[in-house]
Amino acid sequence: MIPVNGLLGSKAMKKFMESLMLMAAAAVAFAGCAKETASEQTPSGTRLAEVKFNAEIPDYQTTKSTIDVNDLTFTTRWTDGDKMGIMYEYDNGEGYNTQATYSNGTFSSKLPEATGTRFYYAYYPYQAADNATSHYVDIPFGAERVQNGNDFNSSYGIMCAEALDFENAEQGKTDDGKDISFSMVRQTALLYFHFTSPEVDEPLTKATLSVEGDPIAADTYSLYYYGNNLGNSTYGTSWTSGDSQSITLTFTNAPSSKDFTLWFNILPSVEGLREEGVKNMKLVVETESKTLTLTAPAEEMYLPGNISKIEKLDIASTNWKDKETPTPPVTTPVYEKVTYALTDWSGDYLIVHEDASSKTPSPVAFDGSLSELDQTSNTKSVVISDNKIEATTEMDAISFTIAAIDGGYSIQSASGVYIGKSSYANGLDEKTAALVNTISYADNTLSVYGTGVKNGSFVSLKFNKTSGQNRFRYYKSGQEDIAIYRRSEALPEKPYLSITEPESLEIAYTGGTTDLIEVSTNQISWTVEHTAGDDAFAAVQEEGGFRVSATANTGDAREATFAITAGSLVKTVTVAQAAPAAVVCLIPKIM
Repeated sequence: MIPVNGLLGSKAMKKFMESLMLMAAAAVAFAGCAKETASEQTPSGTRLAEVKFNAEIPDYQTTKSTIDVNDLTFTTRWTDGDKMGIMYEYDNGEGYNTQATYSNGTFSSKLPEATGTRFYYAYYPYQAADNATSHYVDIPFGAERVQNGNDFNSSYGIMCAEALDFENAEQGKTDDGKDISFSMVRQTALLYFHFTSPEVDEPLTKATLSVEGDPIAADTYSLYYYGNNLGNSTYGTSWTSGDSQSITLTFTNAPSSKDFTLWFNILPSVEGLREEGVKNMKLVVETESKTLTLTAPAEEMYLPGNISKIEKLDIASTNWKDKETPTPPVTTPVYEKVTYALTDWSGDYLIVHEDASSKTPSPVAFDGSLSELDQTSNTKSVVISDNKIEATTEMDAISFTIAAIDGGYSIQSASGVYIGKSSYANGLDEKTAALVNTISYADNTLSVYGTGVKNGSFVSLKFNKTSGQNRFRYYKSGQEDIAIYRRSEALPEKPYLSITEPESLEIAYTGGTTDLIEVSTNQISWTVEHTAGDDAFAAVQEEGGFRVSATANTGDAREATFAITAGSLVKTVTVAQAAPAAVVCLIPKIM
C-alpha cells in the first residue's frame, strides 16, 4: 500500500482531502434521501419513526374464594406478539390510536417524528378504533367466550395505564430522553377454578358461571382518554349495554373432566358503581353425557385486579349427574315457503297461489294428483299458517317433484306427468319424459320459465284467477304470481357470503401484501378475481380468505377491485397503493 502523501504535495493533498469530505457528505445525503423515501407517514403526511415502550404488568392480588382457596399467586408476563394499544396526542392536535407489538422484552410502535408537548395513554388488548384519531375504544367483553384447553384467555384481561404527558420530548421519550414506561392497571376481576375428578374422563363441552346482583359481563368495555393539558391528562372506563349476570365458556382443544381449569374475567365491584357485590354464584360444567353443578350462596365483592381462586378441589364421581336424554319432539313434516334463491331447487313442492279473492276464496295449490293437468279448476284448497302447509297425506298426493337436469330443472306431478312449455303460447305441455324449466328467485318473486320464447320473453308458470279458468298453466304475459312450498323439516340454509376486511386495505408504495381478507360462506366454494384497476395487483387465495399483493409503485397512486364470488353471491373489495413520497435531496457540489 502506498501512502497518499507520497504522491501529492501539501496543497494538492489539502484539496484532495476536501474533495473526499465533500464526497462523503454527498454519500450521507444520498443515504438520508433513501431512508426518507422509505419512511411511513400519517394520513396528514407526518413522517413516522419507530419508538420503544415499556409496560409493567401487576400481579393479580389473591383474595379468598367463596368456596375454597389457597395462597398461591398468579403472575402474568408479556409474550412476543402481544399487542398493546397506544393513544397519543401532540400539541398540534394530531392524535391517534395505534398498536405497539411486544418483542424481545419491549414494545415497539411507530409515531410521528416531532418534538414538543405530547400526551400518551396505554391499554391492553389493542382494539382498532372507529377512526384513526379516536380517543376511545370499545373492547369486547361479552357473555359468550371461548377458552383454548386450560389456557387463560388474555383478551378479557383488560388493562390500562395512567395517562402521561411531556412538555418537550421526542416521540416515545420522556423529557429527559428515556423510553416511556407505563404502569398498567388491571380493570377486571378474575375468577379461577381448578378441578380434578379422576373417575370421570370426558371432554368438556361448556361451562356457565352465573350470579345474582351485579352483572359480570357486558357487550363492550370502553376505555377513553381526555385532558390535553399538562398535568391534567387522564382516562376513564365504562361498560355498555348488554349487561349479563352469566358468562358461558365453550372450548377449543377441550380439556378433560379429569383435570380442568376455568377462567372468568368479570366486571369488578368498585366504589360508587356496582359496589353491592354478587351473591348466589353458580357454576355448571357440562360434558356430552354429564353435568356438574356447584353453588356459593354467600355475597362477595370482586375488585379490579383481584383473583378469587378455587384450587385443586376434588370432585367425586357422585357429584357428576347423568344428563337426561331428551325425548325427541314429535314433529309433523311441513311444506315451507321458499323466500330466497336456493343453490339447488331439487325436492318435493306444492305449487301455490296465495292470494285469496272472491273468485278463489282460499289459497290454492296446483293439483298434482290429476292424470290430465291442463284443465280448468286444476286446484286444491290449502291452509297456510306462518308460511307453512302441513304435509298431510292429502297434500303429498298433489305435490310436484323438481329435479336437476341438463339445461335446468324438470317438474313432475305426483301422478307421474312432466310439465313445461316449449312454444311461445299460453298452455301446458304434459309429457312422459322430462321437460326443461328454469327457476329463479329475485325481488321477492319466484319465476318458473318454460323454454318457449319470443323476442327475449319466455312463457312462465302462473295462476289465472279469471272466472271460468281458475287454473295453473304457462302464460306469455299477465296472470298471478305463484309461490312454491318445499317439503322438509327445515329448508336449506340461506346462502350467505361475508367479507371481513383488515384494518387497512392500502399497500405501501414500496410494494407488499395486505393482511388476510377473511371470507366466510356456506356455499361449496368461492373464488376471487381481479375485475378492475391496475394489473400490478394480484390476489392469492388461502384457507379462510385471501391476500392482495402489489409491486413497487413508481408513478401515481393506483388501486384495483377484486370480486369474491360464491354461488350466485358476489361482493367486492378495493385495494389502494399510494404514490411515492416526494423527496428533495441536496447534493454538495465538489469543487
